[in-house]
Amino acid sequence: MQVILSHEHADFDALASLLGAHKLFPDALPVLPRSLNRNLRDFLVLYGGQLPFRDAASLPREPVERAIFVDSQTAQFVRGMRPETPVCIIDHHARERELPAHYRYEGEPLAATTSLLVERLARCEPALALEALEATLLLLGIYEDSGRLSYVGTTARDLRAAAWLLEQGARLELVDEFLRHPLSPAQSRLFDRLRAKAEALQVHDQPIVLACASAGAGEPIEEISALAQPLLDLWQPAGLLILVDLGGHLQLVARSRSDRVDVGGLAERLGGGGHRRAAAAVARHGDLAGFRAALLAALPDFVQPPIRVADLMRPDPETLSPELSIAEAETRMRALGHAGYPVVEAGRLLGLITRDDVDRAIRHDRHKQPLREAMRPGPVSVHPEDPLRRLRATMLTSGWGQIPVVDASGALVGIVTRSDLLRLWNQEDGP
Repeated sequence: MQVILSHEHADFDALASLLGAHKLFPDALPVLPRSLNRNLRDFLVLYGGQLPFRDAASLPREPVERAIFVDSQTAQFVRGMRPETPVCIIDHHARERELPAHYRYEGEPLAATTSLLVERLARCEPALALEALEATLLLLGIYEDSGRLSYVGTTARDLRAAAWLLEQGARLELVDEFLRHPLSPAQSRLFDRLRAKAEALQVHDQPIVLACASAGAGEPIEEISALAQPLLDLWQPAGLLILVDLGGHLQLVARSRSDRVDVGGLAERLGGGGHRRAAAAVARHGDLAGFRAALLAALPDFVQPPIRVADLMRPDPETLSPELSIAEAETRMRALGHAGYPVVEAGRLLGLITRDDVDRAIRHDRHKQPLREAMRPGPVSVHPEDPLRRLRATMLTSGWGQIPVVDASGALVGIVTRSDLLRLWNQEDGP
């Protein structure tokens, strides 16, 4: 007997991965975890009878010859497994540890494990047929873990996998229904308390929201993680930390929207785990105030400062005098290939002259006029320690494609151009 297993508190990527692996390995039985998120449970109530999932209690009393772990690098053993049972791991997270010799890891950094499996399904010869319901569940796995194909970690391969599933008949209206699953009344009340008590923090200039609350007395709350996306949508921070006192224990749910905020490392420091974008921790002892203090003390170690203007600027730029003629500026621009120059007088930034400004002046026969007559005036600038969001905002409000960089005394120390920003196209720099 072969089995396919995933992590507890399963999400749609886990459930869809169970199905995808079963389509590839039809002799392996896809076993449902004991704990499923509420939207999965509702999905299975409606459609589970048409899918091949098995409960662990219903497995045959046979030895397990091989286990396949999907969307997880650990799983609860089921009846028939032994410590030496061969295991194949198919996961979109980086390998977490050294594996025993009888474990094999097959993973790549896509947005969802489901994407890895769908790619294999699409390459099968002869092609594997999918029912519309199967394609829909697989699409749910990709959409949920990629934020509907919007998270930074989403790749072109995830989009191609999603497109292939649509060609197989996946139904977007069902995807939308189960990804917009309504909160329960207890979750809604907790959501309101978290929203009311949320704190906006700046950690290494990254916006972090910390929301702490206590559950209502005698009110069971399931799936605190379901509150993370609505809260992220509300504030759009680089990182979100939800800390809830559930009476008998404390629970932390952490989410990140930036590669510069590692919530997985933070949760591990506090006794939990996860990956860089989503993690959790549980404290069986202690109080909310004490855990909050420990969380805030550890947080700076897992937040990287954003890229700043100083990391990007070109130092000591050439400048032009405001008394230089437009014709002389045009000659210099042609010779050096520069698209613009800061205009400086007595060390003071007066403005910017660009190739477009010079060409426009020459078309109007203003060759002999000084640059001060054609330049874009104004002390538009940024400082070396400014984050990129300040630089981008300055470019947008000024319309300038080259922004001078000045120090605290106002002296020109560099320049940043649109081309410099394009060099960061593939580098996530955070909000």
